Amino acid sequence: MANRGTIKYYHRMLKTMLTVFQGDVQTFGRCHTLLKSEILKNKDVSDPMEIQNLIFQGEEARDFVKKNVIQGKWNDDSQKYRFKIK
Repeated sequence: MANRGTIKYYHRMLKTMLTVFQGDVQTFGRCHTLLKSEILKNKDVSDPMEIQNLIFQGEEARDFVKKNVIQGKWNDDSQKYRFKIK
C-alpha cells in the first residue's frame, strides 16, 4: 500500500496528531505507533480501489481526531482542568 497517496495521508495524519496532542508526548507516541502498525498491516494491498478505500477511511479518522479530540491540562492553583477548544 506504500504509494504516493498513502505517504501523503501518513504525513497529514502526523501533522494533525502533532497539533492535537501538542505537549502530550506519551499520547502522541501511542497514536503514532498505532498509525504505523495500521499502515504496515496493509502494506501488501495492491488493488488501487482498496488502497483508495483505506486512505478514505484514514482521512475520516483524521478528520474525527482533528474535530473531536480536545486536550485538557491540570491547573494546580485552581484545582481544575483547563481546556483549549479550537
